[in-house]
Amino acid sequence: MKKIIFLLALVALFAVSGCLKRNVIVVKDHPGRSLTMVETLDQYYAFHPAYVLGQYYRFWTCVDQGDTLDCKVECDGETDLDCIGYGWGK
Repeated sequence: MKKIIFLLALVALFAVSGCLKRNVIVVKDHPGRSLTMVETLDQYYAFHPAYVLGQYYRFWTCVDQGDTLDCKVECDGETDLDCIGYGWGK
């Protein structure tokens, strides 16, 4: 019985743990508007970076609001861009 409880606790810990690593690949400013295009590589991990659960290449548009950028994903099905990748995190 103790082994089953331990195994269930381990599975529950695995299900709720994880982290995101976002690498910025390209940043381009629009020449005439306060708009910035960003391309990122998002990697989802569990426990340790050795356990990759998913990886996606994403396209973002960001509106410049002075000292901050307000960004949204552009490859979410509303545009012709596709978030290329696999696994968890889509």
